[in-house]
Amino acid sequence: MKMNFFTTNINMMRDLTIKQLRAIAKERWLKGYSKLKKADLIELVRENQSFEISKSESVLKKFTTQYTIAGINGYDPTSFLIGVKQNVINLLESNHQTKVKMVLLCIMERTEITTGKIIIRDAPFYTEQEVNLEGNNLDEMYVKMKDTIIERMTNFMKLGSGWRFRSIVKLVVHVNILL
Repeated sequence: MKMNFFTTNINMMRDLTIKQLRAIAKERWLKGYSKLKKADLIELVRENQSFEISKSESVLKKFTTQYTIAGINGYDPTSFLIGVKQNVINLLESNHQTKVKMVLLCIMERTEITTGKIIIRDAPFYTEQEVNLEGNNLDEMYVKMKDTIIERMTNFMKLGSGWRFRSIVKLVVHVNILL
């Protein structure tokens, strides 16, 4: 399902009418929205944000596949990774006998102390490769990968660097077939 940009930002959702919010809820097959007040409708729509996964094959077509979930405005890294969890687990369930690695690409910023200039850069935060076999506890695997990403981002920002999180570009899940 394609998402309209206006549904991704909570501030913009506040400008929608109750009728428009109900239409979005209906389009997403949500339940119990018909009697909700506007604030509750906004929260329901936001909590059930759609995350689309796009698939692309690498140069090594038979061995490696890359799945991408685009970042959505208004999400911090932890909330985003919690929001996409079921999508990634579903992906892993259909890709056993593989090695999996996740990369969260974020935009980070910091202020140059001497000039006051804001510096912006893309920063990838990644996991180690995990082996995805039939029977693995995918929930545990995902939580471990999510925690690794958050830990690496926290360390990046802690080291006195002055870097701050600005936005999420995308989450990439690399899936390599075990040989």
